[in-house]
Amino acid sequence: PAQRRERALAALALDRPGAAALVVESSDAAPDDAELALRAGALLTQDDDERGIAYLERAMTARPTTTPLAAAFARNFFARRHDGARVAAFEARIQARVDAIAAARAERSRFTGAEPIEPHGLTEDELAQLRRALDLPDNSAAYLARRRVAHLPDVPQLVLAVARNKTKYGTSDGNVATLLRDDLASFPYDVYVVVSSRPRNPVVEALRATGGTLLRL
Repeated sequence: PAQRRERALAALALDRPGAAALVVESSDAAPDDAELALRAGALLTQDDDERGIAYLERAMTARPTTTPLAAAFARNFFARRHDGARVAAFEARIQARVDAIAAARAERSRFTGAEPIEPHGLTEDELAQLRRALDLPDNSAAYLARRRVAHLPDVPQLVLAVARNKTKYGTSDGNVATLLRDDLASFPYDVYVVVSSRPRNPVVEALRATGGTLLRL
């Protein structure tokens, strides 16, 4: 399935003949893959094929954060058909999802260290990816935990708190945090990153004291 997925996405990127059909077949073989479902839905609806709506629905179910983009493709499809009743029914159905996403984004936009956490639950391969991203000069320790969230609890948010040695000519904490966020953009989970060279950063101390996993760097 993984090879089929990569072939489908490569064919789509290169605009090869039959790429759309390959993406749809790959999505059928991996129904929980939100990216494939979104791409299949977009391709089908842009081709005025109503089957695409089911793929867009699948994408929104598998990954709620795809809702704004998936909904835009669906709206355009219904609008081209001048189907106002379908648009209204669709809007009513997804409104709860849109509200949940807005609440989740607000909740996840900050972390003070006082919020409840739990074990991260990552696999060894996923931890190895994090360690590779953390392999930067002056990083001395990193603590990882899963945040317990009220909104969209099935979409995990991890908290990664990085302690650094303060050096005279070292890279700033903000630049390191930006590098980490960029490196983790393709990571399968949302990661809230805190980087600090302060002796007792409250988030680093909170994760150290309340069960955050120490990642060996």
